[in-house]
Amino acid sequence: MPQRRKFVRAYLERPNATRAAIVAGYSEKTARSYGSELLTFPDVRTALRLGWAEAGMGPEEVRARTEEVARATVEDFFSFDRQQHRPYTYRPVAELLTELFAEIDFEERFAERAGLGGKELKMHAAAQLHRRRDAIRMELEMEADPNATRWVPGPPVLREVPRLDLAKAAGLGVLHLAKKLKPTPNGLALELQDPEQARQLIGRLHGLWAKDDERPDSGDGLPEGTGLEDASSEQLAGEVTRLLGLDAL
Repeated sequence: MPQRRKFVRAYLERPNATRAAIVAGYSEKTARSYGSELLTFPDVRTALRLGWAEAGMGPEEVRARTEEVARATVEDFFSFDRQQHRPYTYRPVAELLTELFAEIDFEERFAERAGLGGKELKMHAAAQLHRRRDAIRMELEMEADPNATRWVPGPPVLREVPRLDLAKAAGLGVLHLAKKLKPTPNGLALELQDPEQARQLIGRLHGLWAKDDERPDSGDGLPEGTGLEDASSEQLAGEVTRLLGLDAL
């Protein structure tokens, strides 16, 4: 499609999806959403890889890929499901006992009106026996302490439960930002590419870590402990390549 070809050419010149979408003919209001969507299309991604491979990795591509890692967020890899949950709470035993007596009375009237018999009646009798014994236990608790409380399930509430959603990540075109997926007893554990190191690399590119008595473009001044304080341009480029996994492309 002509628009996609224009988008690819513009993105190869400058890897900014919104700008490339505008160049391709999309309106400024929709360019951001369409640009992000176009980057998820297999034919567009293939064309970009071929274009970069032919031209060699230039500064803009290095910056774009490093910025992707720096901006990586686990939110792109997770969805949230609504599940019912009953949080526990302390309640006075006196209240629980009143509710239990009401339940016993209701079940007796139900069994009589429903005409339970045979196996159903035996099950009903067993359940009622369990309720009455629990009532006796509550009465003994209140004899020992009139203000006794119990730790019991409270009213049900809905809560948001995170779920690893690789389909969502694939749709957003960010699967390549995952460094490792490891199975655990609680499901898959996700580890992203190191965003902090990517930010340090970008900071060095813009001279943000320069010392007060140095010009911003001096090239020195990465925070101590990164292992890159005295790195040459070639070493820095190699670190970018390792960080982004570009040698595997």
